[in-house]
Amino acid sequence: MSTPTDTAYIIGVIRFQEQQLLGADEYTRIIEAANNEDAIAVLTDTPYGAWLHEYTASQAMAAMTERLGALQMWLAHSLVDPIVLAFLQVRYDSLNVATALLDHQLGKKEIGELSRLGGIDPLLVDSVVVNRAGYEQLPHDWSQFISTQQASLPTTNAATATWKNGLLERSEEHTIALMQQLASTDLTRWYTDFTKRLLADNKRRRRVSAQGSPTTTRTATPHLAPADFTSEREWDNELVTHLRQYNADPTGYDPIIAYWLTVELEVKTIRLVLAAKLQGSSPDAIRPLIRSYVHQVA
Repeated sequence: MSTPTDTAYIIGVIRFQEQQLLGADEYTRIIEAANNEDAIAVLTDTPYGAWLHEYTASQAMAAMTERLGALQMWLAHSLVDPIVLAFLQVRYDSLNVATALLDHQLGKKEIGELSRLGGIDPLLVDSVVVNRAGYEQLPHDWSQFISTQQASLPTTNAATATWKNGLLERSEEHTIALMQQLASTDLTRWYTDFTKRLLADNKRRRRVSAQGSPTTTRTATPHLAPADFTSEREWDNELVTHLRQYNADPTGYDPIIAYWLTVELEVKTIRLVLAAKLQGSSPDAIRPLIRSYVHQVA
């Protein structure tokens, strides 16, 4: 992958935008706000404020989605090499495809809302999964993956449960394979390996938690483990620690990718904090949800 001249300009803009990342003060104000409306209002003076027209939970969540969408659109227009953006989009494509296949197999009248952050149009995903039309418009890898999953659709409820759990693992494996194809920089290769290790850990936890016991029989139907925020935070902090080394890089694609991953993690953290706040959790219970800061607060 060559390094085009656009990276220096993009990184210059990113260095300015990094100053707008939330820090200790903003998170403290959210956590200690007297009520939910005041907590959400803290986002007004951040980049999320551009899409925050009401201090409601739905508006706050929508603002975070719009923030990522606007950042991705800017990168799409600024980056010369499309592979960089494709690497960032593949995880969202995977989530959309798995969601559509699962919802359709479960007989839902409408596919759930799909992310607009993938490289494949959500409407096309819907059409291929529901109507089985438009395969030729998909990248070959995705067309083949969806066709294979549809060919193995179960016909009984018991088989559906097995297929459902297998779909998650097959989707994760496909995601890693595509990331490995697209990874061509130090950070993308490291992040691919990081994601592979994270998904393997999630897979192990799902299997151990099946029926609440690691000795579950093969015929039992496994279920997803309750959210393990301690483990999740450790993984996120490992990511943060690695991303910090790209703070001062003046050129190349990795600082751009690092910034995208940083904003993703910020969005995830705000969502966790706001969800806990809206549920009435105490400040002491919410604080452990905060991830380490990529940019240390003085």
